[in-house]
Amino acid sequence: MLGVSLGVDAIQEFSVLTGNYSAEYGKTSGGVVNAISKTGTNAFHGDLYEFLRNNKLDANDFFLNASGQARPAYRRNQFGAAAGGPIRKDRTFIFGDYEGIRQTQGVAIPAVVPSTRPAWGTWRTHPRERGPGHHQVPGAVSSRQRAGQR
Repeated sequence: MLGVSLGVDAIQEFSVLTGNYSAEYGKTSGGVVNAISKTGTNAFHGDLYEFLRNNKLDANDFFLNASGQARPAYRRNQFGAAAGGPIRKDRTFIFGDYEGIRQTQGVAIPAVVPSTRPAWGTWRTHPRERGPGHHQVPGAVSSRQRAGQR
C-alpha cells in the first residue's frame, strides 16, 4: 500500500533501504521504507493504548520568560486500538486497527512594538522630551555646536 499511515500497533516489522537497492523500488532518490502490517492468527487478540503529553511538564520558552508571558497551552492525545483473530480456523484471518490524534496547541508570540514616532517620521527627540534614561556623553559635541550655533 503506497502512502498509507499505519498505526503504532499495526506494524509487525519495518526496514529502511538506502543507497543500492534493486529496481523493484523504482526511480527514487534517498531511501525506501518498507512496513509489513500484522495479520490475524488462530487466537483472538487485541490491545488498547494512549500516549498523553501536555504543557504541565513542559518548560517555558526563554523569550516568553524574558517578556513575562506564560507558556502556551499544549495537549496531545494519541490513542488507538488493534484487534485480530480467525474468521475460519487455519484458513481466513482478520486484523484491524484504529489510531486517533487530538492536539491543541496555543501560540504565544513575544513581540516588541515600536513607538508611534517612526510611523510619523519623527526619529529624534527634543531635549526636553528625553526621559530619565537619557545620558549625555561627556565630551560629545552636537551638530549645532560644530556649526558654531549655541
